[in-house]
Amino acid sequence: MLAKIFSLIVAPILVGLAIELFSHWLEGKDKEDD
Repeated sequence: MLAKIFSLIVAPILVGLAIELFSHWLEGKDKEDD
């Protein structure tokens, strides 16, 4: 039960962080290419 709630709350946060970092990294790459 607790694990289910934990994963439901933590999983979206981790995914959001991963997307944030990934898009930030992509932006940095684009700037380097210019």
